[in-house]
Amino acid sequence: MPPKRLDQLPPELFHRVTDQLELPDIKNLRLINRALEHIVTDDNFRSLFVSKRVELTRRNLEKFAWITEHSPLGCLLQNLTLVGVVYDPGHLLMLSEGNKYQALSYSNDQMDQMQSSLTKELDSLNQRRTEQDKFHHSGKDAGLLSTALRNLAKQNPTGLHSLSTKISIYRYDGSASLTPNEAQCWIWIHEAAKCTFLLAMKCLRYSRISVRSLDIFHAKPASMRCGLPRDTLTQVGWPSPEMYQWTALRQLSICLSDPLPVQSEQDMEIGGSFSIMHQSRVPDTDLMASSDLLGDELHLQSLATMLTACPNLEVLEISGFRFDEEEWMHYSLQHVRDAAMVFFARFLSLMRPLKQLRRLRLAGLRLTEQDLVGLIRNHGATLRDLELEHIVFVEGGLDRLFSCLGGRDYASNGLTLDRILLKDLWVNISPITFTRSEDEKCTQISGENITDNTILRTGEDAARKVIMYDVADGYGPSIRGGSPWEGRSLGEFGVWRR
Repeated sequence: MPPKRLDQLPPELFHRVTDQLELPDIKNLRLINRALEHIVTDDNFRSLFVSKRVELTRRNLEKFAWITEHSPLGCLLQNLTLVGVVYDPGHLLMLSEGNKYQALSYSNDQMDQMQSSLTKELDSLNQRRTEQDKFHHSGKDAGLLSTALRNLAKQNPTGLHSLSTKISIYRYDGSASLTPNEAQCWIWIHEAAKCTFLLAMKCLRYSRISVRSLDIFHAKPASMRCGLPRDTLTQVGWPSPEMYQWTALRQLSICLSDPLPVQSEQDMEIGGSFSIMHQSRVPDTDLMASSDLLGDELHLQSLATMLTACPNLEVLEISGFRFDEEEWMHYSLQHVRDAAMVFFARFLSLMRPLKQLRRLRLAGLRLTEQDLVGLIRNHGATLRDLELEHIVFVEGGLDRLFSCLGGRDYASNGLTLDRILLKDLWVNISPITFTRSEDEKCTQISGENITDNTILRTGEDAARKVIMYDVADGYGPSIRGGSPWEGRSLGEFGVWRR
């Protein structure tokens, strides 16, 4: 006969049930039935406080600071997600404009009612946006977050296991939030990304709390069509004595986007594309200032500089996000942007080696074969896991790369990779596919047909060490327009590589 009481369930089954319950339900269980107290364990109860998502609004930060100061449970936190907030009234404005063209389809009373409702929603959203801006500019957000992190540091000397950043967008008052991939206000999204990152770095410095894993707009799908503008990294002192805690960092995952274009004075005077109404449109750009920003050497080497403050990294994941050409408006910026990304990768190849790096993932980047080989060689003594996805090689025939990966390169510093994953690689505008030939010195590259998806390496244990290669999902020359591959590429890496 099956058990009729919850406390009669086997412990394994009972834990599976309680793992799905929210905090109030677990508290009620413990209060209603004392026999459950020994089953609903402290570990089960405390696990609800291990991870926390905090939107960077006054209300949420005040609650976060309070619970870490007044409740021991608040200091059990190990995984923290900081969420920048964007209030986007542009959608409501477009609906309001659209109603004017649909006036003939409705009575005057209906139109007045619809317009009144939209106006109330718009006023409420604009008020929240204004209050949020004042709160941020006052510096009170930094004070509250620093207080919360200091409280955590006092109670937990080991610090945070992970810290990640995300962006949420609100279009209606009280509505569910959208992800960057679901919204179109790309300028505000990336401005919010800059503010969120700088706030996090400032508060980490003031609180002196250590972090083992840092995710900067890298996790997908939450951060699709979003990255940290590359020039933002120069606004943080790398390294500095106040940021000693980066020696505890073991994993860094970061998505870097192009710098935001510099708005022209004329566009600022008339509102233009940076106005509330047209956040998804192309800004009237100051071409010279934007070109200088893209090619600024300090910005291009900023990530390499940041990595010098993280000497004990074991996992490094870097992805790039390129704004769509239409979002940059003028074609003259395209070659500057593409050349800048190549130099960005070059600085990475020249940086001081990370002596404990075991895993490296690069995605959505443009680089030369020489720079990639140099980066791999520099870390050959410790690197065991390499992943390349959606990479465009602007120079090189890849013979040197595959000679290096196959262990046939004398300058690879003892490289012995246990895992290699290659996906969606390009030489300029041509996709790379591979054929396997064990008799050839180097793997053969073919742009026509795929006859095998693995490349065998030489050596004593070559049989178990293969280089896996995946062609881009859904890619085909005849279906480029609107293909699944292109949609995924746009979401993760911005404009598809060509």
